[in-house]
Amino acid sequence: MTFTTFVLMCHVAMPAKCIQLRDVRGPYETKQECVERVDEMAKDIAKGLPMYRVTKYKCVQEGVAT
Repeated sequence: MTFTTFVLMCHVAMPAKCIQLRDVRGPYETKQECVERVDEMAKDIAKGLPMYRVTKYKCVQEGVAT
């Protein structure tokens, strides 16, 4: 099973103005790797979009065979 990283980032002055991003590098083998990627994404977002902050994240487990 693998994990895909999603982050929700919101504008600091307008908290209702949010964007959801899906990581394009993953998926990751462990939840820990997924969480580490959240930190990387938060730093990159701060550089490119300084008025936005990551407010939530989730690591979605994928690859469950049915």
